[in-house]
Amino acid sequence: MPYKLIKDDLFDANVHFFWQCNQSCVVDTMLKKHNIEVEDNGKLMYGALWEIEMTDKAINWIVFYDKTKKENTLHHECLHLVYYIFEHKGIPSDFDNQETVCYYQGYWVRKLTNIMKGKK
Repeated sequence: MPYKLIKDDLFDANVHFFWQCNQSCVVDTMLKKHNIEVEDNGKLMYGALWEIEMTDKAINWIVFYDKTKKENTLHHECLHLVYYIFEHKGIPSDFDNQETVCYYQGYWVRKLTNIMKGKK
């Protein structure tokens, strides 16, 4: 079960990234390794985003992506991540701020794709 913790100091966000696994694997791993409960809604999902508890002033997020499925799922989950991080920090994510939203989504897609490819 591939996993990587990414710290984004700019927005005080910790992103727990899981790929090549299913939702149950994410739920079990977060509980066993990080002592963090994550709700398993029992639905079959190819990707998901969860907001989890704050630690050391940083908000924690889980991005889960089954990379055996459609690549657009990763883009979809990254857009959720951007909206939630911006909401948490009080940054508008509307039409007037669309370039910032698009660039930050691109940042996360590139970062997570590189992690899956074994790049830093």
